Amino acid sequence: FILSMGHRIHFLDYDSASEMIHVNIFRSKKGQNDDEDEGCVYAYELWVPQLNQFQTVTQTFYQFPNPEFNWNQLDNLIAG
Repeated sequence: FILSMGHRIHFLDYDSASEMIHVNIFRSKKGQNDDEDEGCVYAYELWVPQLNQFQTVTQTFYQFPNPEFNWNQLDNLIAG
C-alpha cells in the first residue's frame, strides 16, 4: 500500500517470509509548516438567521495540514 498527501509518503510492505509489515516513511524537507503563526487568517461575515444578524467568523489556512494527519493510526488500521 502507498499512503500519500504529497508532502508525506508512506510505503507499507508485507514480508510473508518473516510475517512482518514494514513501513517506510518519506518526508519532504519543505513539507511542513515552519511556524503555526504563519497561517493566512481569513475573516468574513456570516449571516445567522437565528440571531437575525451577521456574525464575524475567522478561519486560518495553512500550507500543510495543521495539526498534522495522524499517520500512525492509519498505518496501524491498514496493517491490522
